[in-house]
Amino acid sequence: MKLPTPPTLCASTLLLSLACTASESATESATESTGSETAGPTETTGETDGTTEDATDTDDLDPDRPFEPPSPAAALHKVKTFLVGLAPTSQEYAAYQADPDVLPDMIEQWLELPEFELRAQQLFAFMFQQGAGSDDIGLLFREQNTDIFQQRQGRGGVDLEGPMRESWALTAWEIVDQGRPFTEVATTRTFHLTVPLMMAMAYIDQTPRDDQNHYVEGYSWLEATYPDLEVSYTQDQQIPFSESTDPNSPNFGLFTIGEPDGSAAGTSACDGLGDTFTGRAAIEEVYKYMMGVPFRTTCWSWNGAMANVFTPSDHTFRPVTVRLAEPGEDPTVFWDLADLRTTSELVLGTEYVGFFGTLGFLTQWTTNAANEHRVTANQTLIVGLGRSFDPGGSNAPIDELNSDDLHAQPGSECYNCHVTLDPLRDFFRHSYTYWGSSRLDGMGDNEEIPPVATFTIDGSPPVMGVGVGDLGAAIANSERFATAWAEKMCGLVNAGRCHPQDPELAQIAAAFADSNHNFKVLLRELLSSPIVTYQQPTKTWEDLGATVGAALQDDFCRRLIHRTGIFDACALADELDAPPGQRDTIAGYAGVLSRLGYPRGAVAPDQPIVPTLFATAGAESLCEALAERFIGKQTDPLPFTPDDRDAATLFFLTQVMGVWEDDPKADALLAVLDAHWDAVVAAGNSDELALQSTFTLACSAPQTTSLGL
Repeated sequence: MKLPTPPTLCASTLLLSLACTASESATESATESTGSETAGPTETTGETDGTTEDATDTDDLDPDRPFEPPSPAAALHKVKTFLVGLAPTSQEYAAYQADPDVLPDMIEQWLELPEFELRAQQLFAFMFQQGAGSDDIGLLFREQNTDIFQQRQGRGGVDLEGPMRESWALTAWEIVDQGRPFTEVATTRTFHLTVPLMMAMAYIDQTPRDDQNHYVEGYSWLEATYPDLEVSYTQDQQIPFSESTDPNSPNFGLFTIGEPDGSAAGTSACDGLGDTFTGRAAIEEVYKYMMGVPFRTTCWSWNGAMANVFTPSDHTFRPVTVRLAEPGEDPTVFWDLADLRTTSELVLGTEYVGFFGTLGFLTQWTTNAANEHRVTANQTLIVGLGRSFDPGGSNAPIDELNSDDLHAQPGSECYNCHVTLDPLRDFFRHSYTYWGSSRLDGMGDNEEIPPVATFTIDGSPPVMGVGVGDLGAAIANSERFATAWAEKMCGLVNAGRCHPQDPELAQIAAAFADSNHNFKVLLRELLSSPIVTYQQPTKTWEDLGATVGAALQDDFCRRLIHRTGIFDACALADELDAPPGQRDTIAGYAGVLSRLGYPRGAVAPDQPIVPTLFATAGAESLCEALAERFIGKQTDPLPFTPDDRDAATLFFLTQVMGVWEDDPKADALLAVLDAHWDAVVAAGNSDELALQSTFTLACSAPQTTSLGL
């Protein structure tokens, strides 16, 4: 289906004209201050606060220009849409118009909506950089390369990368939902995990690698405990996995290669079936079996699939405390599914703490023997405190133990950076080798590490410590924490930098700190502040201007989900209720929408809100595809038919576009939708196509796809 183009474009133009007329004063003020309709994304230069001037020279701003705020409706729409993706109701508009002081109470109510839980989890996955996207992720899982790791996931059907990204979002959400201090994001040792994730963490722990990624004999607790373990395969016997991994069973180490229905796989030409694995190879083979793709990669073309050892309930997240084994205590064995399914603790020889101790973070910012955890330490500082490294101005002691003579000579710029960065990265080097193992004394080719690491930012008194636990405490106790998160959230809400010296921002940070770092208090204070609503002049407004532009991918897709009721409307989670081909098409359209992103070393995210031809076309095509799939089908969540014209167009106006009936623009916009319907029919098309095309118009209208209108 291809919806009629000329009526859509003409009506869209009229809708845009009406929207711009309603918000003309805000747009004019923003244009005067920035030279365009948006302040544009900010960039970083590696300075301590990671900020620079905006793309427009702020020295040219007129501090004496008249202040004219955007409409209260625009302010309220901005706040609620950011929080939950829903447009305000007519009652909320009326209440705010009558008394702007009701906004904090409204925000508290919105924070309790189920839509906010999903929004918060999306924010946390992004802001804490839990991407699990490093090119070296496979090496961390003891594979030859990342391609083999990803093939093993795909062929075996055991996804680790997706849950790695999701784990921290659920962990942080629990901290917020329970009203605990948000500083716990840097200190918690309890994470939301699935059984496969617990298995993977224990497997990494029990297959130690030194700084050169070499397996070192004699340092695996598991290998020392089961020195006689031999792993082999059978196609003739049906041996339960629990027996194959039970040291007291005569079948210990003997695994069945069979079909998913439990039957024997029959004969196979793969010579790997006759192999026997011992020592380290035996341990690795059990992991590969659990991933669903055992033995050598040359056998992967064999079609004899295996039964998955994990049950559906194993993929359910639950809070699990990850702690270091006490002296003489046995760690959790990675293949012991009975234990993993019931325990509330994962006992390891490797320490995992806070957002920077998750597999999602550590596999996003992997390191190696050349980088030596520098990137991991820098990204931790960026996430936790909104700071990057400044080559000068540090009062941390110099770490010259492992300076690189090739480029870090005294007096050079590289040397100055190492002086600042290296004392911090030693927290990581105390706890981990460069390949994710616990750093054990005398293990292999490990580098010599200074006995004490140092944390300091902005000239703060140095905090000395050992290991990632001490680093987490230093971040949580930093005076910078409250200010950093006020700045971070303000930048996301406004889709552009908020002035760090804005008194409003200082008040918000103080309220956040005084609340024992309650994250919901931070959101309430920030979103009701004129630094966000632009209802009063602020230093941010005066120096940086307002932000008007196109909604980014996460924002637009969230609006579609909550305003239409279409689950996974952009098909980004591959869970949209649509045939696979149509789902892929919709995901492709969503893929061209501008997106948030954190480049390596950047304190502020890229927020490319300037409208582009590709993003505009992508949004319209996405809406068109959704219309074809869901509109006119008499099925939930949009059971409209052409006979429901009045109800449908009113829904498109009030729910999809977020413009309520008593809005001054409502009658004119509703008339545009009706005129569009008539134009489609007049062109010789069916009423069903007119219904679908009218939805597409509302879905891709500026009220739905823009930021700041």
